Amino acid sequence: IVEPAYKYGSHGLRWVVEKTLLGALFDSNRFPSISILLLFGFFAAVGDSFVFAREKRPDAVAVLRWLVCVLLLSLSLLVGWDIWGPLFRNTPVLRSLHMHRFIIAVNFFGVLLAAYGFRCLRSLLPARPAMQAFALLATFCLLIPAFNERLETHRTSHNWRATAAAAWNTDSNLQAVITFLLSQPRSYVHPGMHQTWANELRLGRMVPLHDIFIAQGIPTMGGILFHAFSLAGDTMFNFSSFRKATYDLFGIGYVVAPARMTAPPFLKDEGTFGAYRVLSSGASRLSVIDVAFNLSGVRTDEARFMQRWVSSQLVERNIFGAIEGNLSALPQLSFGDAVPDYPAAQPAHRSTVAEGAWRPDGIVGDVTLERPSYVLFKTGYHPNWQATVDGTYTKPIWVTPGFLAVAVPSGKHSVTFTYYGSWLKVLLFFLSLVGLAGFIYRQRAYRNQLSDSADLPAC
Repeated sequence: IVEPAYKYGSHGLRWVVEKTLLGALFDSNRFPSISILLLFGFFAAVGDSFVFAREKRPDAVAVLRWLVCVLLLSLSLLVGWDIWGPLFRNTPVLRSLHMHRFIIAVNFFGVLLAAYGFRCLRSLLPARPAMQAFALLATFCLLIPAFNERLETHRTSHNWRATAAAAWNTDSNLQAVITFLLSQPRSYVHPGMHQTWANELRLGRMVPLHDIFIAQGIPTMGGILFHAFSLAGDTMFNFSSFRKATYDLFGIGYVVAPARMTAPPFLKDEGTFGAYRVLSSGASRLSVIDVAFNLSGVRTDEARFMQRWVSSQLVERNIFGAIEGNLSALPQLSFGDAVPDYPAAQPAHRSTVAEGAWRPDGIVGDVTLERPSYVLFKTGYHPNWQATVDGTYTKPIWVTPGFLAVAVPSGKHSVTFTYYGSWLKVLLFFLSLVGLAGFIYRQRAYRNQLSDSADLPAC
C-alpha cells in the first residue's frame, strides 16, 4: 500500500523482455559479456539435453533441463503480476511477496548457464594448449567490465564500513544511548520513521539508527519491526509521533529523537546525549482490550481496513476486531466496510498489567481485570502462537491490526504467550537429507553400471 507497486507486482513483461534483449538484465551499463555467454549456454543446454537423451545419459539431461526450466520460471516470477497476478493477488502470503527480488534467482541460474556456455565455447576450439589459452584470455577480457564493477562495489562497501566504524569510535554519545537503553527494562525502541526524523540520525551519515540498535540486540520499530513481514507492516506507517494511542498500540516504550525536537507532552524525558534525546512512553507489549466485531471478506481489502482502523478513535478506546473471527454475539464486518464508530459500551478498563521478563519465544504477564476482557500481545499473529491463562491452554485469536489476543476472565491471572516452531521445517530438513543421499547413491550406481558396461566384450 505504501510501497511502490513494482515491489509487489514486479516490473512487468515489457520491462523484463526489454532488459533481456538489450543485455541489461545481467550487464547493466556495460558490455554484455555475461549476457552473450548466457545466450550461448541456454541454447547449448537445450540442444545438449536432446543429444544426451539419445546417448542415454539421464543425469546430464536432468541437470541441463532443470537449469533451463528454473531460469525460465525465475524470469516469469520476475515478470510478476502480468503472469502471476490472478493467483498472487488473492492469496494472503503471496500477494505481499516482493516479486522484484526474484532477480536474484534469475542472476544466479543465469550465471550457471553462462558458465556452461563458456565451457561449450571452449570445447569447440582445438585441444591445443595455445588455443585453450587464447580462449581463457579472450573470456577474461570480455569479463573485465564485470570484474571492474564488482571491484568498485567492494571498494565502496569497504569505504562505507570504514566511515561507519570511524563514526562509531568517535560517537560516544550514541554509545551512551545504547548503554542506557540496555540498562532499562526491555521494550521496543522507536528511532523515527524514514518520513520523520530517522534520516537525521545516522551513523556516519549512512547507517540508520535502527540498524545499529538491532545489531546491539535492542528491539526496534523504525521501518523494520513489522514492515513487509506481517499484516501490521503497512499499518505501521500510520504511526503518529504525537499520538499517544499509537505508542500504546505498537508497544513502543522508548523514543530516540534529535535533541532539538519538541517532544509531545505524554513522553517523559530520560536525558539528552549530545545530538540524541531519549524519551519514554511507559507502553508495554501487553495491554487489556475489548473485541467488538468480527472481520472477514476479500483479503485484498485487508490492509486498507487496518489503516483506517489505526487512524480511527477505536484505538484510543481499545476496541479491536477479530480477524477471520466467529465470536458469538458480535457483529460481522467486511474488510471493505467503513470502520464503525463504536462508543465505549462498557466502563473503561481499571486493570493492571505487569509484563514479565523478555523471552525470545514469547512473554509472560500478570493481569488484574475488573471484568472479562482480552489481553493483547503486540506482535504479529501466527497459528504457531499458543497461550495459557493460569497454566490452562486458551486459544488465541487474531485481532486488528495483525496482533494476537486471548480471552481472560475477571480477577488476577497469569497469562503466557509462547511460540512453538513447526515440525514441518524439521521434516523438510530430513527429507532433504534423504533426497541428497538417494541422489548420491543413484550417481554411484550409475557410474558403476557404466564401468561394468565398458568391460563387456563388443557384440
